[in-house]
Amino acid sequence: MSISSARAEMEKLQFLDQDNEAMPESPSKNPDFPSVPQNSSAAPEANYGRNNESQHDRDEAREFSLRSELESIRNINRVVEDIIHSLDRAKDNMEVRF
Repeated sequence: MSISSARAEMEKLQFLDQDNEAMPESPSKNPDFPSVPQNSSAAPEANYGRNNESQHDRDEAREFSLRSELESIRNINRVVEDIIHSLDRAKDNMEVRF
């Protein structure tokens, strides 16, 4: 990277810093922003049985996803091993024998 391009990048960063100063305050600091209702803690008790089923379903879905990802990684490993084997054969064919 040349010095002039590095300077241009630094100037861009300075412009970005100036843009952040003009951003409005976060909603947590804004008194007009609606807050979360206080009585929302009663709902989980009513759905206790359903939460267990959904947790079980989530665990099964996660396990299925992980198994699929593992199979995908195994397939990629097979491809990489085949490439390495092919490169080794090509290397052996290119060796000069005296």
